[in-house]
Amino acid sequence: MYNNKYKLIGFSETPSMTASIMIKGTGKVVDIPPAELLKSDVADDLNRNELVEVCKKAYSKSSFEGAYELEDRHENYWMSYSFLVLCLCSLFTLSNLTGIKPIEIFNTGLVVPIAIFLYPISFIFVDILNEFYGLRLARRAIIKSTTVNAVILAFIYLSTLVPSIEPWKVMDEQYLTLVASMMSVFVASLSSYFISENVNAYILNKIKRITNSRWLAIRVITSTSIASVVDSALFIGIAFYNVIPNDVLLVMFFSQVSIKVLYALVSVGPIYYARKLFSRLINVKES
Repeated sequence: MYNNKYKLIGFSETPSMTASIMIKGTGKVVDIPPAELLKSDVADDLNRNELVEVCKKAYSKSSFEGAYELEDRHENYWMSYSFLVLCLCSLFTLSNLTGIKPIEIFNTGLVVPIAIFLYPISFIFVDILNEFYGLRLARRAIIKSTTVNAVILAFIYLSTLVPSIEPWKVMDEQYLTLVASMMSVFVASLSSYFISENVNAYILNKIKRITNSRWLAIRVITSTSIASVVDSALFIGIAFYNVIPNDVLLVMFFSQVSIKVLYALVSVGPIYYARKLFSRLINVKES
């Protein structure tokens, strides 16, 4: 069923009966009367359960409450989307806050920001968004999380312009130094995140369309690996250029890319599981 290009989202009776069909890979939803849908090529691409529901709506003389009623589907569908966007925003914020501290991994010579253990998980969320909601809605999630963190960045900067109370003045210098470090990391992170996540979403979607939604592992590993190179190069170049010696920057770059690619390999299993979980979640009618 995962090779299909179209997915039945639900039905609407306002102003007349229509079936809402999502075009996978784009996230676009079109409304088609059930009788016309059965005569179109789209019907050939629906699974058996979806066709049964369309036939019941098209030929039943009395109204009935099926498994694809738009009201229930709409709530589950968008609650799941909101949850993923919330996770993406929270993860990006935590990554920015912890990204100012470089660490060495177990005396191996690998130097990375501590956020490296959080940030690659964002690729998993973007991959799941692509799988279920298409490229357009995945990009909207990326824009939303970028906007939230840009607002946080603005408020952190504004906090340095407000005079402190007298007991706090002894901490002003340390606070300004900390905020200055966070500002450079936030700017670097916003730029690298927005570009790399869009690269990840685009490549994943492109491979999905070329392979007709097959070979999930190949498209996840390929898109995440390429996006990791873009993200690491932009983040390190913006955040630490002229701050850390070039030889250390190279070590940081290759360290980050290695860890992110490792995440891509490990994330294939969770993404397969998440795909099954979200498939049940957005398709099962609430009792």
